[in-house]
Amino acid sequence: MQSLDDLRRIIRRIETRRPPRAAAEPIERVVGGEVVDTGAGSLLVVRREYPLTHRHGRVPLDGVRRAPLDVLARVARVEGDGLAAWPAAPGPTRFSSGPAGSRATRSW
Repeated sequence: MQSLDDLRRIIRRIETRRPPRAAAEPIERVVGGEVVDTGAGSLLVVRREYPLTHRHGRVPLDGVRRAPLDVLARVARVEGDGLAAWPAAPGPTRFSSGPAGSRATRSW
């Protein structure tokens, strides 16, 4: 059987318990992305646009224009000659990275 002191300690512990935390803010708001349903599940898409002068590591993004086309084709996941006009094409370049890898795409 518990003593009166034991019961008081238990009551004090219950009464001084911290209030529950507020719900965390959704991750899409925290990182500025959007949740997209792919049909196979949801994923978080975060888009960032940088000027070509932006440095990604040691290399400015503009350096991608000087990369060999076979390398760009692998990064952009393009097969065949589909990338032949890519470096000179107008429009912004978009680079993305995630668990499945990185890729660069152009808006035409």
